[in-house]
Amino acid sequence: MATKIMIRIAVQKSGRLSDKSKQLLKECGIKFDNGGRKLSTQAKNFPMEILF
Repeated sequence: MATKIMIRIAVQKSGRLSDKSKQLLKECGIKFDNGGRKLSTQAKNFPMEILF
């Protein structure tokens, strides 16, 4: 049975590193929602969960 691998990465929800971190992920081609009021979101095109 194959195991699904999921990468989890934590990004500041707000603050000086937040925008730069989100921009870096987008420049890498990873598509995701900014989270809004949620504490996590999953990338749409990559096995990654982003925690805020």
